[in-house]
Amino acid sequence: MDNETENMKTAVEDSKPEPKVKKLKVIKDENGVPFDGNTETRWKFDPDDLMIIGLDNLPTTDEALLEDGATTKIDERQVASVGRDGVLVDVMIVAKDIDGTLRPVVVDGRHRTRWARRANTLKLHGTGKSKVFVHARCVESDTTDEMLRVEKHTLNYVRANRNIMAQAQAAKELHDAGRKSADIALDLGVSVGTIENFVALAGGTKQLVDAVNKGAMPVSAAYKLAKLAPEKQAESVKQTLALAKAEPKGKTKVSHANAAKNRAKGKEDATPRPGIGKLRKIFNAAKGDEKVLDSLSECEPIDFIRWLLGEVSERVLPPAIKEVLKARKKKSAAPAE
Repeated sequence: MDNETENMKTAVEDSKPEPKVKKLKVIKDENGVPFDGNTETRWKFDPDDLMIIGLDNLPTTDEALLEDGATTKIDERQVASVGRDGVLVDVMIVAKDIDGTLRPVVVDGRHRTRWARRANTLKLHGTGKSKVFVHARCVESDTTDEMLRVEKHTLNYVRANRNIMAQAQAAKELHDAGRKSADIALDLGVSVGTIENFVALAGGTKQLVDAVNKGAMPVSAAYKLAKLAPEKQAESVKQTLALAKAEPKGKTKVSHANAAKNRAKGKEDATPRPGIGKLRKIFNAAKGDEKVLDSLSECEPIDFIRWLLGEVSERVLPPAIKEVLKARKKKSAAPAE
């Protein structure tokens, strides 16, 4: 290509109009400062001007700032406190283009923002105040969705007093966004194993999640079933709760979940693990009864181990050991007066 042709090409490219930069509308905070997402400014907003994703609009399901807790019931005691004392801790926000307007979107502080809105609706603001305002600071506008998710959960994690399912949902959201388990564990202040259990639990079937939410099954038992295939979980939940119901106290244990999980995996002799109580019962009896001790020595080690693991029932144990397990603990005699 000669110099003349190159110069013509350059001239044509230079003559092309530059792409138009989308001009966004702006809002002003209560100090009259146009909101531009500046991270150095301490903004002051009417709480109605702060956007809560999941409450004030309908974003896509993968919106990084979507929060299931955005529509939970408002704590009226906190509303009264905010009405009296104001919002004492600054809210964290990020600048987002919402329908052509640069708006402050809440990253951390949904509850505080809602309490302030409610206090204003009820006119609970203190004497001499027109309403409750919210002070806020911006995170960087180019913060990635992954980091927004991390900030949303880590900033709220300790203060929010979340139940176990909310914690599990937070872990799963971060996991599904591509964050490594080790990083999530550091974000949320728990172990990697707990994160893996959280992710499995949050992805569980409705039957499993309902059992945990209703308090019918402890999370330690639910973790055992959460890793089963979805088509086997529902039946395993039923079996676990049925085994618990058959117990004198009706309390669901990890051993019940293990038994149900074993059945789901096709282990015919699946049964609840015996637990430390039964082992202690056998060994205490063996100390003072030679018959029990002899029976214990005659038991096939592999059968005893399989019984300990919940793979087979007590039928593999010698008769003397079965009698020990069936025997009820004697009540101690009342002290003489």
